[in-house]
Amino acid sequence: MEQQFDYSKVIVDLIQSNIKGIFAGIYSKGGTKYKELMVKTGFAFEDYLNKSVQKFNMVKTIIYSHKPMPLYQFYVNLDVKCGYDVISTENIEDLLSYSNFITIFGTGGTGKSTLFKHLFLDTLRSTNFIP
Repeated sequence: MEQQFDYSKVIVDLIQSNIKGIFAGIYSKGGTKYKELMVKTGFAFEDYLNKSVQKFNMVKTIIYSHKPMPLYQFYVNLDVKCGYDVISTENIEDLLSYSNFITIFGTGGTGKSTLFKHLFLDTLRSTNFIP
């Protein structure tokens, strides 16, 4: 069983490490507006990420249709195939090291949405990217 992960801390760190780069050019136009925009946007990103974590951490499935279950109580890592290459999806870094442009397709019920929920959460946990 996986340990509980503090997504709130990761979200705040992620926003703080990226927000300056996003608005660096605005500062030269007006320091006050820049600070206002940082606060508003920081709150918007934090709100988006917190709501997404809550949504993707608890999942209803065909098996667990009566109530949402924690994703990592039932999630099983999948491998994806690209030509002759097999790529692990255990963490987002494995996929990104293969390519920044990957398309996942399959028939209904094969776990594509669940895989992307895992990758979203793993992106927050293991990178400085905003998913």
